[in-house]
Amino acid sequence: SYDIDTFRRRLDTLKHKILSITKLHRNTSDVKNLHILLLGDILDGETIYPGQPFGIDASIIYQLKIAIEEFIRFFIELSKSYETIYIHAVPGNHGRAGKYNAKSTNYDLLFYFTLEGSLTPVVNNVKFIMPEPENKYLVTTIKKHKFMLIHGDGIKMYNGVPFYGITWKGKRWKGSIDRDIEYLVLGHFHTPNSGFQENDLEYIMNGTFVSDDDYGIEGLGLKSAPAQLILGINEKHGITWRYIIEL
Repeated sequence: SYDIDTFRRRLDTLKHKILSITKLHRNTSDVKNLHILLLGDILDGETIYPGQPFGIDASIIYQLKIAIEEFIRFFIELSKSYETIYIHAVPGNHGRAGKYNAKSTNYDLLFYFTLEGSLTPVVNNVKFIMPEPENKYLVTTIKKHKFMLIHGDGIKMYNGVPFYGITWKGKRWKGSIDRDIEYLVLGHFHTPNSGFQENDLEYIMNGTFVSDDDYGIEGLGLKSAPAQLILGINEKHGITWRYIIEL
């Protein structure tokens, strides 16, 4: 139920929803900039699990070509409606080149670097923010509020539920990486959650473009939720509004 044509349609849906929600909120607020948080698994590799090449619509190189073409169009269209677009990006586990390669040998990173190199000469109001090569996470500031972005594949689930593992890791990361982190933003679990709070850290999980996949259904008994989050961030109050966009 998910292939390259479906991806194109859903990316177009996401673009129109972002613009319509922005237009709605510009009736009451000064919405100048757009921050896109890319949380990994943009591309689906061929060596993550046995038989994977038979379950994907295209080879990783062709996926990269299509993704670059479509996201260039996506960001050029969006750039016309904002003063600046900031793209904050971390890699996922499905972009890994293989278990014997360095962690930084990741097709998601290749996608981000290629996209940056392709967009920069064309539009001057799109800025990329990415982690250091040795890190899979990124701590970034949006409207004076600190967000930690990480794909989330290093978080264990218990009885098929990720929330205990997420809060356990979040508290440790806040203590070891940066005590001023206010929001932990994750991908990986294919389930949108617009935010739940424990103590002084809020946890946000994004959805996916994928309708379903064999591993999720057969291995976990879970169906992916094709949805993406859009959040409004205020300098004083942090996140003040949230939508789940159904793709």
